[in-house]
Amino acid sequence: MGNNAPSIDWVGRDTEYREAGMSMSKSLAKTYPDVWNTKVIPVGPKSPEEAQALQAQAKFLVVPSTWDVFNYVCVEAVAQGQVVICSDGAGACSLIINGV
Repeated sequence: MGNNAPSIDWVGRDTEYREAGMSMSKSLAKTYPDVWNTKVIPVGPKSPEEAQALQAQAKFLVVPSTWDVFNYVCVEAVAQGQVVICSDGAGACSLIINGV
């Protein structure tokens, strides 16, 4: 999408990314320097109330997990009727039916 790509707020805490030997944020900045901090904006952790408000006003939510047991953000977004883009690495991906 190039310059037409929307900005995406990345909500949540930074974690250690063992495969890269650095934090996930640093790894993403190194791997995707053209979009990290420009199109994908890390905003840090939010309270549950703040996160819910951000989810409610979002045009879409992205769950880019490569692996997790069960992603609550995905379920919360679906429950709010949001458009969800979810990787097949997320445990909750089986709850999504493409186009529904």
